[in-house]
Amino acid sequence: MLTLVQENKSDEIIRYAVAVKERLAKNVDLDDSYKKLIRMIDAIEK
Repeated sequence: MLTLVQENKSDEIIRYAVAVKERLAKNVDLDDSYKKLIRMIDAIEK
């Protein structure tokens, strides 16, 4: 990344950021995460 910035290659940086965003979106299940959060809150309240 640093090399890309130094070489002023912003289009490559944007493509990289978009690719990372897409990979993260595939690996994040918000419904499952929400259920885990609710279970943790319930455990703390007991």
